[in-house]
Amino acid sequence: MLNRFEQQGIKTVEDALMGSSPCGRFREHYAPGFELFHPQASVLLIGYTPGRSQADTAWRELTRTSESGPSLQRLIRCQKQAAFSGLWERLDALASHCGLLSHLALNSLSDSDAVSLTSRLLFPIFRAGKNYRIGNEYVKTPWLLERAGHHLRELTALTPMLRVALFLGDGQAALASARAHLERGDLPRHIDVYVLPHPSGANNGRISHFLKVSRSLADVRLRL
Repeated sequence: MLNRFEQQGIKTVEDALMGSSPCGRFREHYAPGFELFHPQASVLLIGYTPGRSQADTAWRELTRTSESGPSLQRLIRCQKQAAFSGLWERLDALASHCGLLSHLALNSLSDSDAVSLTSRLLFPIFRAGKNYRIGNEYVKTPWLLERAGHHLRELTALTPMLRVALFLGDGQAALASARAHLERGDLPRHIDVYVLPHPSGANNGRISHFLKVSRSLADVRLRL
């Protein structure tokens, strides 16, 4: 996909349009690096969808690399700079607080050998030109749900050692979106599913409340 857009001379997320929903409200754009995953990972870390700032970071990083270099190495650099950038410390604090880090025998969720990074919606989704944040309409919008479901089914099929899926999200909408994918069978039944607050600065209130109350694995595990 990277080669396709570079051949067209595209250098920004705005110009890298991939498609839009039938209703026209949602537009999907390409950002380099977010398609990568670790086929031997045991943990899948699932965000919402990359935002504009992450996409811009990825495209800027791409312009710093030589076009003659291997595409995979260029994409790895983009992902490293953009995906969950600046959020690892908070994310690890949340995972540690409920005992998840210990359960996974990890020092950090940034352990690239064990953790694969992705999102429900793999590439940036914009609505009216702004970042899309999954809300209550997510499970009622077939285009969004099937786009995400297809991605999760494909990714988990290519990750045979996967045992844990960790959804990040805010409130009941996050729980509903994760539950919808379980009900649809978008994740294999042998995978344990957990949900944590999204570590972004916009979610400070929920993060503070989460960390003030004693938590256990049972509190963050999602079951049908």
